[in-house]
Amino acid sequence: MERITKTAEAWKHLRPALARWAKSANFKRLKSSPPAYGQALSNGFLTLFAVGSSGGVDAQTLGGTFTVAIQIGEAAMLGVDSCEGVDLRTTRLPSLFSPSEQAQAVDIHNRVIAKRRMPPSHHYLRDIYTNEQIETRFFQPIDELSDLDYWFAFVDEADLRAWGEFLASSLSTWVETLVSETEGRFGKRPR
Repeated sequence: MERITKTAEAWKHLRPALARWAKSANFKRLKSSPPAYGQALSNGFLTLFAVGSSGGVDAQTLGGTFTVAIQIGEAAMLGVDSCEGVDLRTTRLPSLFSPSEQAQAVDIHNRVIAKRRMPPSHHYLRDIYTNEQIETRFFQPIDELSDLDYWFAFVDEADLRAWGEFLASSLSTWVETLVSETEGRFGKRPR
């Protein structure tokens, strides 16, 4: 399997599963390089979007990371966590995972990190961390998602497809949870 070398390439492999879900849930694709989809509520707007790591993709060693969030607000404000005078709620998906979804995410994560390669001696991480710190931080399997600001790791297109299918399988539940929590502020989804 080819290693992913650019974030734009990552989106190409993540987008199909999210697009299938978006179409089935009556979301429209928004103009954005990362995958982003939106739907008008009776009194607001619901947006699902992905964001790539600001560090980009390290194709030779660690791969890359991305996160996905759902935003509910007065208007579509892609990627904005808050805006003065605007009623807005942004939620990263891991905070919505059930215990079984957490277990699935841990399984995918651990398969991804098993594909990572130790950075060579001239790699920038060698200037920041010791070998032991690199192994602990980037190569240690996990038992749980302890960080609800988790970023989904990937090395190749199979990882992105796995994350895409995992996310798409539960997005409707997560969206309904958030819409029901904010219904008094932003209204209902169209049926």
